[in-house]
Amino acid sequence: MQYIKYTISNTVAHWVRAIFIPKTVIKTINKLCAKFLFFGDTNDKHLHLISWDNTCKPRCFGGLGIQSIMAMQFAFNCCIIERFYNTRSPLIDFLLSRYYSPWKDKGSQYSKFWKNICKTAIIVRNKFKFNPKSKSKASIIWDHWCLGDSILNKFPDFQLINYCKDNDKLEDWIQNDYWCIPEYINGDIREHISSIPLDNIQNNFVVWDGKKMAYFREDYLEFFSNLEEVDWHCLIWHKNHSPRYSIYT
Repeated sequence: MQYIKYTISNTVAHWVRAIFIPKTVIKTINKLCAKFLFFGDTNDKHLHLISWDNTCKPRCFGGLGIQSIMAMQFAFNCCIIERFYNTRSPLIDFLLSRYYSPWKDKGSQYSKFWKNICKTAIIVRNKFKFNPKSKSKASIIWDHWCLGDSILNKFPDFQLINYCKDNDKLEDWIQNDYWCIPEYINGDIREHISSIPLDNIQNNFVVWDGKKMAYFREDYLEFFSNLEEVDWHCLIWHKNHSPRYSIYT
């Protein structure tokens, strides 16, 4: 158990941060880990009675707390989305110039790495909140900076996409901490946008669930947000628990 948690999982965590791991590879790693945990032999062909997905759930959800590779990828994608707007680096500048937004319609030419991030972005959309302000790299068309919605969804009748380019950023419409909306934009839309307060206090352009910064653990647990917490986990994983008996139970 210790070997899987602190050697195998930590090794895979480094891979997750560097490459996109195919599902077939994830399946193979999980299969080997399950055999090793339950039988101590990766060549054993016996069936085990507990699925590996259930084994990898956090303890509060009834699992053993082994890190799930899928959940780690999910959490890393959340970190990339946050860095996409709040930090500048060669990687982020490349992604920004090539893809514009993780909420932009996926194209067939997109890499598997970016498609995976877009898939995560759709799931956690409501967790990310935009703070319109100067120098914001948020996409005018695709990002939901318009009071929790994208401007295309807010005004579906107005063909904004005919007037704006994919690479137009929110910073183009904000100057000296004031809205500076182009004249070609419909009057009702301009009035609505002008009513959106500009946040010149918050340092980050995008925040996670109303917080200044999201920790990796919060992103990780969000992967299991559709599960219900079990009420007995504190009886097994208490402060003075014995690993041998807690794991068996």
